[in-house]
Amino acid sequence: MQNNANNKIAISVFLLTSAVVSCRMNRQDMGNKQLPKELLFEMTQCIKRDSIEEFWRSNSVTKTYAEKKFENYINLFNRYENLFNKLDTLDDEHADFLLTIDDPIQKAAAVKALKKNKTITTISLTQNRIEDAGATALAEALKVNKTITTIDLFYNAIEDAGAAALAEALKVNKTITTITLSCNSIGDAGATALAEALKVNKTITTINLFYNAIEYAGAAALAEALKVNKTITTISLTHNKIEDAGAAALAEALKVNKTITTISLTHNKIEDAGIAALAEALKVNKTITDINLNSNRIEDAGIAALAEALKVNKTITTISLTHNKIGNAGTAALAEALKVNKTITSISLSYNTIGNAGTAALAEALKVNKTITSIYLLYNGIEDAGAAALVEALKVNKTITTIHLMYNGITKRGARTFAKVDGRIYY
Repeated sequence: MQNNANNKIAISVFLLTSAVVSCRMNRQDMGNKQLPKELLFEMTQCIKRDSIEEFWRSNSVTKTYAEKKFENYINLFNRYENLFNKLDTLDDEHADFLLTIDDPIQKAAAVKALKKNKTITTISLTQNRIEDAGATALAEALKVNKTITTIDLFYNAIEDAGAAALAEALKVNKTITTITLSCNSIGDAGATALAEALKVNKTITTINLFYNAIEYAGAAALAEALKVNKTITTISLTHNKIEDAGAAALAEALKVNKTITTISLTHNKIEDAGIAALAEALKVNKTITDINLNSNRIEDAGIAALAEALKVNKTITTISLTHNKIGNAGTAALAEALKVNKTITSISLSYNTIGNAGTAALAEALKVNKTITSIYLLYNGIEDAGAAALVEALKVNKTITTIHLMYNGITKRGARTFAKVDGRIYY
């Protein structure tokens, strides 16, 4: 079982460094006869070196048998080449394909054809175990590759050493725009190495690092990179452990960064101090349009600070605050901001404790707000009184298309009033 896994890892890395097929093929029938092992080996090496004629000059073989066999291999190579030239995406199914090729010369023919491919732009090897060794081998290929733009290594047991190797490649690679290293085991050392690469890389626009083991030191290093990087537009650090100190470091970067439009800091143990630091950044930042702060530990004081930022911010369109500790007071502060904010179109407050009083405050804001189109209020302890306040708001608000109120305490009687607002409330 372990050998099989190791074989797949080796093949995956081979594919990555060679560039591979996007379709499955049946192996060509080469007949029952087998060339001697030493002849197979030499023939394989010649094919790899593009020195086919050398094989014939250096071997006295029976031409009637060997030539026929050899012609089959050349025909196979041509078939591979015709198909490989059309590829633009490589994924882990291609590793499975190569594992089905047992004949060494067939595999050599595939290698030769695959290396000629100049069209592959996407590599996706999600949920394998290429580990640091595979990431390092891939990194060597990325140092010279000139076509790949997207690489996805989600869930591959990559640790700091593998991340560091990839970082070295990103310092010289000039084509990659999107890299996903999510669900690995990258800690502060790996994040710091990647940060150093981002200081000099001029092509990456999206970096996904969610669900790793990045703490303050890694977040601080990435923050320093974001102060000078001029291409990244999207960064995800969801489900790490950056906490308030890491959030504060990133906030300092966001005060000067001029390219990031989307940032996700979901599930990072950020509390009121961290959100207050981010709020100060949002007062001056002029590019962020989407910020995700779900599943943190933000309470009313933190939301009040954020609300002050939203009164002056002119770019944010989507804000997610699901699964925090926001109560009536925090919601009321946010509602005051929504009365004057002119850019937010979508806001999520699900899984908090805003209750009827908080909902009534939001309803008052929605009577004057002219930009919000959707609002999520699932699991908030809202009852008929809160729902009635929203219905009254929707009678005058003409921009909201959906309010999500599922999983609250609204009775069937309370829900009957939703018909008055053209089905815009989902219950």
